[in-house]
Amino acid sequence: MYGWVSRKVLQFSQGHHLIDKESFLVFSMALAFHIIGVVKLLGCNELMAVFVAGVTFAWDDWFVEETEGSNLQEVVDFIFNMSFFVFLGTVLPWAKYAEIISRLIMLSCCILLFRRLPFVMLISKYMHDLKTVKEAIFLGWFGPIGVGAILYSTLAVIMLQDEKYYNIASFIVLSSVIIHGATVPLFHLTIAIGPIGVGAILYSTLAVIMLQDEKYYNIASFIVLSSVIIHGATVPLFHLTLIRSRTRSEGTLWPNPFVGRFDRYMSVSVSSEVDIDEDNEILV
Repeated sequence: MYGWVSRKVLQFSQGHHLIDKESFLVFSMALAFHIIGVVKLLGCNELMAVFVAGVTFAWDDWFVEETEGSNLQEVVDFIFNMSFFVFLGTVLPWAKYAEIISRLIMLSCCILLFRRLPFVMLISKYMHDLKTVKEAIFLGWFGPIGVGAILYSTLAVIMLQDEKYYNIASFIVLSSVIIHGATVPLFHLTIAIGPIGVGAILYSTLAVIMLQDEKYYNIASFIVLSSVIIHGATVPLFHLTLIRSRTRSEGTLWPNPFVGRFDRYMSVSVSSEVDIDEDNEILV
């Protein structure tokens, strides 16, 4: 309710020119801090309150569209993320990890694999924004664990006087940062040219854990390395095709398949009796 009312008030203020651009851009941050203060005074969960208010405030994407030309939100988000993770890195209890490292690794793997992915895959057919299985896997996999886990584990330490909760939560956050951060380039590479990558490494790692035999990982990792090298080497060839291709106005057709990149997807089409006008409309 708080977020919805705030959005309506902001829309009214902008429509009647009652707010300047600078105040408009920082409104969301001021709203977040205001909610934290009010909810803290009421003795409620401020993290959940900010989350719910943020969802209702940005429900129709109006504020996102209005601030699309400004980089303020991205800059603030980057500053807070960098500050948090730099601070977290300086206070990680490395000595405590060494005492139960095997159990921590197993627990982290189970949480990262089964916390979101199975549930998202089960309900993906009811989520109309997800068009393919790859999109469902992407959504289910990339759910990094961060500020919330550290906050609640810190509260558990204060209330229960037991540091093991913080040790476990901080290690899971560390694992999430490493694993999700390492798989982002692989997903971008898969989207671009479709090499073998994430799935092979994931299943080979599980095979090593379950069967206690490293040969599966060695084979899979070499195949992934070969895929990266071969697919990576073919990218310049596709760009060379673009450079050396000539237009119909010069008296010839495209000598090779035309590779056009639209947004983040790559499509390959052979031009024969098809013309493309300036608005990317196909005229036969």
